[in-house]
Amino acid sequence: MVNPGTFRGTRKEFLKGELIAYARAVEGGYPIDGVALISRRYFKRYPVDLPLDEEPTPEHLAAVDDEEIELDEPAIDHTQLSLEEFIAEGFRREERAALIVYRQAVSLSYAVFDSEGIAHLPPANQTLAFLSLYEVPKP
Repeated sequence: MVNPGTFRGTRKEFLKGELIAYARAVEGGYPIDGVALISRRYFKRYPVDLPLDEEPTPEHLAAVDDEEIELDEPAIDHTQLSLEEFIAEGFRREERAALIVYRQAVSLSYAVFDSEGIAHLPPANQTLAFLSLYEVPKP
């Protein structure tokens, strides 16, 4: 059986809709910033804690405000937690951070655009190049 991929449903449609924005960022010379903006928009719609096999409600998607500023997660207050709770919270945050990196790495693929702005994905027998938010371009 063929692997259906990680992203399905509205997630897949959202990412397909971002291909032009990503291509423009690449053409403009700021691919890392483009990936960051797309990732930000993606995680507003699909929180990292939402399982991949669960769709957000239409109400949640309709209420997304891309201009709203997100607050950073507060630092862990070790004075309010036992040692076991502190360690467990640290592991939870590490797992969440790893999940964010994974979803960013597999969610954006490079597309080639022709002079009319039409996307042409590489044939299925070619490897898609993935750009992580944390990838540093070489000079």
